Amino acid sequence: MRTREQLAARLSELQTIMQGIVAANPVTVPKEEQDKFDAALAEVQSIKTEEAELVEAEKKAAANKAALAAIQPITTRTTQSQAVFAGSHADTANVTIKSEVMTAQEIVTRFANCPERKPLDLTAKNGGFRTLGEQLQAIAQAGITNGRGEDPRLHWGNTTPQMAVSGSGASVPSDGGFLIQRDVANDFTSRLVSDGEVLSRVDTTDIGANADRLTVNMVDETSRVTGSRWGGVQTYWGAEADAATAKKPKFRQMELTLKDIIGLAYVTDRLLMDANALQSIYTKAFSEEFTFVMEDGVFNGTGAGQMLGILNSNAKVSVTRTTSSHIKYEDVVNMWSRLYARSRKDAVWFINQDIEPDLYAMSLTIGTAGVPVYMPAGGLSGNQYATLYGRPVIATEYNASLGTVGDIVLADLGQYAMIRKGGLQSDSSIHVRFIYNESTFRWIYRTDGQPKWTTPVTPAKGSNTKSPFIVLAT
Repeated sequence: MRTREQLAARLSELQTIMQGIVAANPVTVPKEEQDKFDAALAEVQSIKTEEAELVEAEKKAAANKAALAAIQPITTRTTQSQAVFAGSHADTANVTIKSEVMTAQEIVTRFANCPERKPLDLTAKNGGFRTLGEQLQAIAQAGITNGRGEDPRLHWGNTTPQMAVSGSGASVPSDGGFLIQRDVANDFTSRLVSDGEVLSRVDTTDIGANADRLTVNMVDETSRVTGSRWGGVQTYWGAEADAATAKKPKFRQMELTLKDIIGLAYVTDRLLMDANALQSIYTKAFSEEFTFVMEDGVFNGTGAGQMLGILNSNAKVSVTRTTSSHIKYEDVVNMWSRLYARSRKDAVWFINQDIEPDLYAMSLTIGTAGVPVYMPAGGLSGNQYATLYGRPVIATEYNASLGTVGDIVLADLGQYAMIRKGGLQSDSSIHVRFIYNESTFRWIYRTDGQPKWTTPVTPAKGSNTKSPFIVLAT
């Protein structure tokens, strides 16, 4: 394959030949001259094809170099590496990288001298913490020594997310905290979604490392009456063209600002020595607790320093209860009729379990008999969830007690927006519970949420407003 320079030189020669033929024969061209011109033109086209192939070859070569540079060495640990996790100094831990035994501090020094070989993110596969329990032990050790002799994996590179802290100090745990290793944190946060019947249904956005809020332009639609849809868009039939009036959409801004959820746990010194137990207990305990707080916020958040919940939002529609302290078939019908039509395929009934006796007693009278309205899970229905109007019924701890607002909620949670920052931060102190031989762990997770709607909408036909969020009044 010729080089770019060779192709350019030959192309210039051909252009000179073709220009000479055109200049010498402005009116008619002898056959032999035309044959020369055609041959030169064919070669020009061949050069262009060769140039395109050269560009592709250059791209592949660049991609090969990038792929080769991205390959990281396989990292393993010697058995001595467990010493750091049992409470001894991180400096004494031995880690094997490319068959070379180095202390933890030597690892930091080696990569400082060869930054191109340093992984941007530590993972369990390239020398990072293998579990949450191991990292908690390292964090606790850092708290005990007040930052002296810390495991360097807690501060993996001053410019990478691995070392992010919220506070003034980068090396003193009491000044801020340590971001849980990315792959360990991802496992933790995935539990929040997979374990939560509510969080798995909301519209969640992960925001970047340098952001603490999300501002979204939303269509300001409060009515579906002609001329108000999409905040003011209107179309006309052709016969009405003479009377057409220019319209444009109207927008509003929805702003979500990260808020801290803080968790505390006390760990005995005996438990602190067992990485497996730490992993098992605290992954489960805190994933469940953070899930509870966030899902409760979706329903009951006040919006003041926390998420704005459905029950405290102006977007909800409140339906009058037909019988005090009970839920009747008429209540369910009225709630369903006020649900925004486009939300029906995604809506879910969330209930307090105390209302189930009323649900089981519901029936639709037909002549002298009746048919059940509420279909329990399993049995003849074969469904995972019980259903009302074909939509799942899910019991939660977040719904209010029977007879109060929130005991039953019909909601399309795809119309609830949530943001989160993809890091779980933790730090430790031995001082809070020193006399009890316990260490204190503090966890911080940053999130926010609110309904996408600010008010119910007026339908195009009819007067009863509609919303994706329907509740039953007291």
